[in-house]
Amino acid sequence: DQAVVQLAVPFPRQKGFDGLAALQKLGTVAPAAVARIGQRDAGGIAAVPGVLRHAHLLGRSKDMIIRGGQNIYPAEIEGLLNDHPKVAAVAIVGYPDKEMGERACAYVIPKAGQDFTFDEMVEFLKGKQLAMFKLPERLEVVAEFPAVGDSGKVNKETLKKEIAEKVKQESS
Repeated sequence: DQAVVQLAVPFPRQKGFDGLAALQKLGTVAPAAVARIGQRDAGGIAAVPGVLRHAHLLGRSKDMIIRGGQNIYPAEIEGLLNDHPKVAAVAIVGYPDKEMGERACAYVIPKAGQDFTFDEMVEFLKGKQLAMFKLPERLEVVAEFPAVGDSGKVNKETLKKEIAEKVKQESS
């Protein structure tokens, strides 16, 4: 049993310091960091096991995709796809869908000289035991990701707008 909670962590606001990234590198976070007591909201989502010893970071709440009423945490899929030998970088974003609410799209930058196909992605994720409802419905292979300012972080909002517009044009 586990509960999903919003994280609030007492990390300082410093240019270039990303508390959420720091937690991801550690893989777990102390339970004291879970309680919301007025500290800066990291925007993270964590699964807290029944015995409250550690919380496992699932991703940022604003990145969560709700597909047919089920929550999909892009960080989980990104972590798996980053292990693929042909993948240099990946970003998973949601896009609007009339039937399901949202669907998932994988943006992938392949390693130099490599091609990466939708079928390869699906077979790899199935081999990693990813639940079927979490499989991305689309793959967009790109040369680079849009960045947020000078931080180098992927601008997922730009990717979301791009794929939503592309899907809209395809359905017209």
